[in-house]
Amino acid sequence: IMVRNGIQFLFFTMFFTSHGDMRPTDKEQLTIDFYKKNAQEWAEKYGPNEKESFWKDELLEFQGSIPIDSHILEIGCGGGKEAAEFIKAGYHYTGIDAAEELIRINQLRFPHATFLTRNIYALG
Repeated sequence: IMVRNGIQFLFFTMFFTSHGDMRPTDKEQLTIDFYKKNAQEWAEKYGPNEKESFWKDELLEFQGSIPIDSHILEIGCGGGKEAAEFIKAGYHYTGIDAAEELIRINQLRFPHATFLTRNIYALG
């Protein structure tokens, strides 16, 4: 967790590299394409029904540091596992992902949260 200008941020390791270009590398595009193609299977296997998040310790630390009722933006929300944790804890949640089908699945699972189809490279 990092604090900058009074705002706390939690950083998860992402596959995006810092190569100075606002377009995905070929390897990153392959990853994006994989999630687009395999969204349903991925969401079933690694969604909120999976027993425990890989980020369990970080989520607990995060929840102890950020007041409930805060707004959360998750970049790369995937199958919605962490979305479920944030929503259950009482955060106002927005998730973005480049895979449109993952967004559709998450919108059905969590109708009161906000999900947007976005590519991280298109945010800047």
